[in-house]
Amino acid sequence: MKTKLNKADITSVLPSLSSHLRLLHAVWKYSGVSRVDLAHSLGLDKSTVGAIVNELLEKKIIEEVEFGRSGPAGGRRPVALAISRTVGTVAGIEIQPDVARIQLIDVYGKELCHYEEKRRASLQETVFAMVRKALQLSGERNLRLLGVGFGLAGIIDSIAGVIHSSIPLRVQTALPLADLVRKEFGIDVIVENDARCCALNIVAFDMTEEARDFVYILLERHAVVDSNSYSPIGLGFSFVFDGRVHRGASGSAGEFRSMLWKPGNTSQFSINDVDLARMDEDAGIRQRLIGEIAAHVALFVNSLDVFSVRLGGDNNLANVELAEAIAKTMESNRPYRRSRTIAVKLDGAVPMVAKGAAAAYLECLMGSFDFYDTSFDLLSVLKEPDCRKRQALT
Repeated sequence: MKTKLNKADITSVLPSLSSHLRLLHAVWKYSGVSRVDLAHSLGLDKSTVGAIVNELLEKKIIEEVEFGRSGPAGGRRPVALAISRTVGTVAGIEIQPDVARIQLIDVYGKELCHYEEKRRASLQETVFAMVRKALQLSGERNLRLLGVGFGLAGIIDSIAGVIHSSIPLRVQTALPLADLVRKEFGIDVIVENDARCCALNIVAFDMTEEARDFVYILLERHAVVDSNSYSPIGLGFSFVFDGRVHRGASGSAGEFRSMLWKPGNTSQFSINDVDLARMDEDAGIRQRLIGEIAAHVALFVNSLDVFSVRLGGDNNLANVELAEAIAKTMESNRPYRRSRTIAVKLDGAVPMVAKGAAAAYLECLMGSFDFYDTSFDLLSVLKEPDCRKRQALT
């Protein structure tokens, strides 16, 4: 989280948000902010800010964490405020063709636990089982589960919470995932594409300049179940411009197929499926794949002129070898001399999708205006009964 509150930043929150929620968003995004800074940046008088802060303190939604420095004229030291970490948890759930994962985090993104299991045959059965497990994991810590973010491959309507199509998950007709979970558990949900989840994790918690404009590449490998199965290797892009994830007119921004793809391949690449399955044993095939990926990344990055490239997913693919190939190809394919070097960074291993899904839900929960469903926020969620009390876990 940022530690310095900027008036221009905080006014980007929708003015239609209530004063309570605007203040809550500022305290969350700029942990350690004082009452004085809140009054100045939100355009509220000190008495209004004081009343709201006292109400939220009484409800244990926020807490006083430390004393700041006195001003140049001396006087009382300002008291820093933060969202209480005991207010609850958020679960990010990733579902892949062969595995399902949960990442449980607190309201500031601290990882509380990670869980994964083999995916069940039915997608809906897997979804419900993972929500029950998330409720259990949160309950074991005596914390309320505030909501769930889902990260899945495919064409996702993030506003409606619907999976329209997913080749790896074999979804061919629209699946209203968010509505199904709300009806079954009485809990709020957001649904997002897996590559965009990884980017959203950076947007939520990385405040450096490089996190304002970047391209994220998610590379995943799956166990092949049968000869008619999905490709063992999947690639998805996510584009972030000025701190916002670009979803596209139909929600399909980042879905990828190589310009060299050949009809008949189930993979996204020019390499046929039989050869692609031998990538680990054949160094020549691996180099072809790396070169093909690097060429496409260089095209996007050089054309969009972003600050950085992030690689995430499977460590055997999203590794130093690919990062170096991308950097070299970007340099050789750029027609003009670049005034700065575009960083190519590795973003860790498999939990990134699940954590990013949780981060996406957190942004919505805390009132970030350009995220998904605006029908709920932290204050409205806390007014509702804990869903653990409304449903017996099975």
